[in-house]
Amino acid sequence: MRNWKNSVEVNGYVYSHTLQVKKTGEHSRVPGTEFITGTVNVAIDDEMLTVIPVNFGYVTEFFNKKNSDGTQKKNDTFALLKRLIDNNEVVENIAYGAAGAMHIRIQGDIECNDFISRKTGELVSTQRIRGGFAHTGYTSDEKMARFKTDMLITNYAEKESEDGEPLYGTLSGYVFNYRNEFMPVKFTVRIESGMKYFEDQDVAAEPMLTNVWGDIVNTTVERKIEVETAFGAPSVSSTTKSFRSWDVLGASYEPYDFGEEEVMTMEDVKAGLKAREEKLANLKKNQKDSIENVFAEKPKKTMVVETNSDDYDF
Repeated sequence: MRNWKNSVEVNGYVYSHTLQVKKTGEHSRVPGTEFITGTVNVAIDDEMLTVIPVNFGYVTEFFNKKNSDGTQKKNDTFALLKRLIDNNEVVENIAYGAAGAMHIRIQGDIECNDFISRKTGELVSTQRIRGGFAHTGYTSDEKMARFKTDMLITNYAEKESEDGEPLYGTLSGYVFNYRNEFMPVKFTVRIESGMKYFEDQDVAAEPMLTNVWGDIVNTTVERKIEVETAFGAPSVSSTTKSFRSWDVLGASYEPYDFGEEEVMTMEDVKAGLKAREEKLANLKKNQKDSIENVFAEKPKKTMVVETNSDDYDF
């Protein structure tokens, strides 16, 4: 298979973060390596209502590659994230606020976060942004969260919006990381012409392999509930709910030739899905082994008390 496109760009203010500096353990490939991990939450509007989380899993101070003079190549993203940790230049910090918070530009990609829920014990898979490189300032004045990716579309369906707006479409399928692993995703199509386009593709009969792009947005839905009273006007209460969606704004004019050997075949799909099943099975097994180790019955220790016979009369 070819190498697939998968990119995300986020420009905005740093609203908050959960970044931490850690060190690899003694059993890791390079013990004692310092790295940064955590989430940077980026506000992409001036009102600070749309906040996009970006996950950084393992950012080291140096790259594996070396400079021409043999010295280790420094990772500017590590330095920037360390600055965030040290100075906390975020909107939530009243010392900076929106006016003084760091402006950040992040390049990353879409990834699938697979984990076992502590509450239910069930497997959970969520799509999120994996941070790759981070810089201060913008390439333009535009604040945004935008994705562009190749996608294997396996299903298209239309649903009714929670806020009473017109129908919208959902694209389900897979995107690919740099290891060409299959990662399940779900995107939204709200443009009427886009809905008609994907409906006409009949992806239920044969998967569609194409390039799509769009915006990551937050939508807040307000619901008002009227409660009857003994007299007078009814009591009105309102609740709000926010949810994040990945809205597709366009697709390539010509899809890829699915089925061609140099592109992707059904055998490639089967192999990719089998590899994912094996990965998830190992995740479940590791979780089970971890729990069993925690609750395993430890051997009872026999307490030995040493005494001096001179202390007793018998």
